[in-house]
Amino acid sequence: MLIIDRGGDKQIRQYWDALPAPSPIKALTESDHQRNILSLLRDSIRKRMMADVPFGVFLSGGVDSSANVALMSELMTQPVRTFTVGFEDCEELNELESARSVSKRFGTDHHEVMIGRQEMQKFLPELVFHQDEPIADPVCVPLYYVSKLARDTGTIVVQVGEGSDEIFAGYDWFPGLSEDRGSFLASCRTRAVRCSSRRRRRRAAPGPESSEEAHGFRAGAAARRKRITLLGRSDCL
Repeated sequence: MLIIDRGGDKQIRQYWDALPAPSPIKALTESDHQRNILSLLRDSIRKRMMADVPFGVFLSGGVDSSANVALMSELMTQPVRTFTVGFEDCEELNELESARSVSKRFGTDHHEVMIGRQEMQKFLPELVFHQDEPIADPVCVPLYYVSKLARDTGTIVVQVGEGSDEIFAGYDWFPGLSEDRGSFLASCRTRAVRCSSRRRRRRAAPGPESSEEAHGFRAGAAARRKRITLLGRSDCL
């Protein structure tokens, strides 16, 4: 922060730091880490329950949303409101049974909505309007319907399990990244160098793209159009 007093003297002062102050690293057991994580999760959920409107949880039956429901139920004197979406045309994608099992275990006020291909196709024009940007993620469709379900019940705020895969390495490619971290970083550096070299060549010799680059661009655009077409015709979301 820059401070200038009446005399014109300038002073730079730091008023905030995103990182905590360094502290000695303590040797913790696995049980210690488990207790710490559970304590942090409870505290996080408690803080996000502070609302002057009705709130609930999107429940898929997976670890993330189920943990939300379990810990929230400890902190409430009334049933947790839970919301789940299912697919009529693709039963293999449904997580309804898992969600119902969690709901039954914790006595939630459970709500479900089923959607199919017709709902998806009908909603696409409205989806484009609401997204306001080109996001080619089919989850946007079921997310809209489960959000509408929550709103129709008078629930204004919901907690979700987003972000836990990043923190706890939940994606399938994380183990491979850990085992082959060196080659992964090397490939990233190689790509960065190639991109930098390509930009320098373009600045040094401005003009039409090379035939190879133009062909690559056209092929990429065609592939994107194909994916969009397949999304619109897919039998499964």
